[in-house]
Amino acid sequence: KQKTAYEIGVRLVGSEMCIRDRSMWWLGPSKDALPCPDVAPLVGSEGFAAPIAPYTCPSCSCTPAVCALPEEIHVAAATCPGDGAPSLAWGSPAWGGMCTADGAIPPGQMCGGVPCAQSLKIGAASVEPCQAVEEGAESIADPAWGLMARECMIGPFTGEGCATPGEVCAPAPPVGFTLCVHRPGDNPDVPCPESYPYRSVVYAGAHDDRSCAPCSCGDPQGAACSAYVQAYADGACGVPLVAATVAPGDPACVDLPAGVGLGSKAATWMEQTPGSCTQSGGPVGGVVLSEPYTLCCETEPYEPPE
Repeated sequence: KQKTAYEIGVRLVGSEMCIRDRSMWWLGPSKDALPCPDVAPLVGSEGFAAPIAPYTCPSCSCTPAVCALPEEIHVAAATCPGDGAPSLAWGSPAWGGMCTADGAIPPGQMCGGVPCAQSLKIGAASVEPCQAVEEGAESIADPAWGLMARECMIGPFTGEGCATPGEVCAPAPPVGFTLCVHRPGDNPDVPCPESYPYRSVVYAGAHDDRSCAPCSCGDPQGAACSAYVQAYADGACGVPLVAATVAPGDPACVDLPAGVGLGSKAATWMEQTPGSCTQSGGPVGGVVLSEPYTLCCETEPYEPPE
């Protein structure tokens, strides 16, 4: 039986209700939901709305970016650019720029019949990226619902007192329960019947896709790093030979007196602004509701006392 596109399952006769689909509804916050009463002990449909789904993800931050000196320095057996010529490594891993005599090359060292030291190839300075830091733990609890609709199926009763054949009578809904009519979907253009004026939209389906995206850091922005690298003939950075300035993406090559000895090197920062990184990560997703249906009820949703 249809009335204004809503399924009518219940109507009142005096202080009792005559029912056709034998159900009543509890409507209110899920945390306060009442079990179905003795007069309607079986749970039928359940719908939900207004998800309450906070969750906690680790906090994300980024370590500072760092201007880094070139680790790759080579002595080539040809003048600049020296590509393809025999070479000797003269770099220093994790070099901080202090004077060092590591890997010193003695004067007159030969490479393939020619002096090894004819040019000095200095790699580019670089910007070491920021590193992501996570603090705290992930905590995602099951969602609660600001509105829950629970249908309670009424047990068998006699039809005594009901005027229409096929109807049966039951006591009025207990406190907290109400009578409703319902229809699938959510169409505000279809009004509720006058005798069921309180409209609520609930959902039969819900998909929880909340998660925590891993923390990450973008590329450094605003970096400006340039270093002045010097090579010395002695082992204590006292007799300078050549020097060059290097920056990210900008290596250098300088010619040497053929066969000269390289005793030590040092570097100083001309500009040391490594820039900063944008952090990302943390909460993503949410609770997605589906399969809506509209309830029109005699009374407003239950509001528990404060």
